[in-house]
Amino acid sequence: MVTKAEMAKCIEVTLLKPGAGAEEIDQFCKEARLGGFLGAVVLPEYVARAVSLLKGSDVKVATVVGFPDGRGTPEDKARDASAAARDGAQQLHVVVDHSSVKAGDYGRVAAEMEAVKRASAAAASEKGNPAPEIVAVLETCLLSGPERVEACKAALQGGAVSVQAGTGAGPRGAMAGEIMALKKAAGASVPVRAAGGITGSTTARAFIDAGASVLWSEKGMAILKEVELKYF
Repeated sequence: MVTKAEMAKCIEVTLLKPGAGAEEIDQFCKEARLGGFLGAVVLPEYVARAVSLLKGSDVKVATVVGFPDGRGTPEDKARDASAAARDGAQQLHVVVDHSSVKAGDYGRVAAEMEAVKRASAAAASEKGNPAPEIVAVLETCLLSGPERVEACKAALQGGAVSVQAGTGAGPRGAMAGEIMALKKAAGASVPVRAAGGITGSTTARAFIDAGASVLWSEKGMAILKEVELKYF
């Protein structure tokens, strides 16, 4: 059985809804620290605030690029990634351009990851910070099985260190079968993430069993509460 502390280190809590205000971000970061989560994912405009609020904790501050639909040129995404890296983001979740995937242009998928990785590393270096980790996000519900596999491979070739199924903002969240397929495509050493509809400990456990290393969830504290009740 997974303990509360173990589950916390599998969860990146998210606050990505439009219109979230400063007070909401402050409370979110307070709970992220209290819960001991792996990471806290915020909109780009709140990265600097989250970095300040979570300083001294083990919670990684992450943000999104090209969210939620992956639109934007590699240059656009590189510019946005640079700004986030200067603000102290430790992880960048880059939504893949799904139109390129549908067109079979996997070279563009790799190119945007390369552009984001290069630009964010340079921007972080200017501030004396480590280069952010790059996570490629696939809206798996919009892609066929072969498209998911090829997009995953292209993103990793371009410099992503992890692949995520779902944005949490699509028509549906990730499914266990998609996690297993991405894990097989990415390889045992590459973390695969799941997002969308992960609101309780049973769902969380199912994704972990399917091979997900990290879960995106808006309901991190509720999941930990459920785990605590079941464990004890």
